[in-house]
Amino acid sequence: MAQIAPFPCHSASPVLGPPRDHPVLIVGGCGGIGWALCQALLAQGVQVAILDLPGALERRDLAGVAVASPVDLADLGSIERVFATAAL
Repeated sequence: MAQIAPFPCHSASPVLGPPRDHPVLIVGGCGGIGWALCQALLAQGVQVAILDLPGALERRDLAGVAVASPVDLADLGSIERVFATAAL
């Protein structure tokens, strides 16, 4: 079985994701796995931006999230609008 290399760390202790000064964009960040990833990164002080459907954003407590933008990936215009106004 192939071995998966861990994410390169900038310290002796293992961390999930990038260093704190690198923002992370999570598409579908309000869903189960996406939300768990957001929470883990926020707990480590990483800046998190979430793109998700408007209804999904409304159902979550987005405290601590740097940017939360509604987007419908089935609508090209929606995608273009969110990246035209990206704040990160």
